[in-house]
Amino acid sequence: MSEFDVIAQPAGSTVSHVLRTALVDNRFNKLRAAVAYIMASGVQELQEALADSALNRSWLTSFDWCRSDPAALSALHQQSLSSVRIHDGKRVVLRPGCGPTTSFHPKSFLFTGPDHALLVVGSANMSRNGLLHGVEVDAAIEVAGHSKRTESAWRQIDSARLWFDAEWTKARSFAGLSSDYQAKYDRRPPSSAVLEFGETSSFVRRGFTAEQLAQVAHAQTMWIEAGRLTARTSATPGHQLMMRPLTRVFFGFQPLSVPRKTQLGSVRIRFGGTLHANRTLEFAHNSMDRLNLPTSGANGTVRYDGKILKFTKIALGGMVAYELSIISKRERNSLKAVSRRLNLSFAMPGGRAFGFT
Repeated sequence: MSEFDVIAQPAGSTVSHVLRTALVDNRFNKLRAAVAYIMASGVQELQEALADSALNRSWLTSFDWCRSDPAALSALHQQSLSSVRIHDGKRVVLRPGCGPTTSFHPKSFLFTGPDHALLVVGSANMSRNGLLHGVEVDAAIEVAGHSKRTESAWRQIDSARLWFDAEWTKARSFAGLSSDYQAKYDRRPPSSAVLEFGETSSFVRRGFTAEQLAQVAHAQTMWIEAGRLTARTSATPGHQLMMRPLTRVFFGFQPLSVPRKTQLGSVRIRFGGTLHANRTLEFAHNSMDRLNLPTSGANGTVRYDGKILKFTKIALGGMVAYELSIISKRERNSLKAVSRRLNLSFAMPGGRAFGFT
């Protein structure tokens, strides 16, 4: 048996749906994924299915142009049954801006089992935009029947497997290169950010250019002056952080046009050593992005009023999360200097400063 389907985003099915379904399909026992780059949003899109998956997973990607997110690679590396290797990684990480000598540009996901196989190949990279929202075309080829391995479809599957295994053997383990890549990523040029979404005019109206928004999606840190979160008449500390609209892209969400009072999703936040797994992010009634912060820390109830907050993208338990800390003005000033160099230092209409690095 062989079947061929076309995944045409966003009109029909999505690559995300096909991958999430296959990750928990007991007909398969192995995933070989080869993608040009891996972003935090892509891992976030699949991480629940990855947590439930019993498949052995091999992720082959690149450091090319510093486009893969270190936290995303680390999250995949942390997962059980999961390995990450980097095409030409030892050489590329030593080159200026991680410029490749030979580009690595596949987008393929090969699921195999004793009697079944599924190859998804096309244009979708490992980002939420590529897997879910973007205009992409991918082919899904599914074959079954061990006795029919001489058929043409099986031969194509075997060809894809042999190609992957050959490239996998030549690639270097991410674990041995992670520190060098993190250092190079921290010094990446702004031009390395990949612009994946929308048209520029809508971003400018929200206070970001399209190029800035691409950099925000790739940023590792956000700092922000919290301002007043507690209502003047309330004795209970407030925990709803108001942010410029489209700040959501830092947390892995797309800059889609949505009605006010729309819940965008949830964010995993670690604060004071405790993981708060489902802090909601909303497009609020006042047309701002609103993040519901943890209500308690190591010392009980937290008051964020007047504090300076820092969110750092991290890998935690095989998932992408954000480390929340309250920082000093001195650290804010240091981060602000870096944000200015990157043209990622901003201010809210009321004067609250924020930025990204």
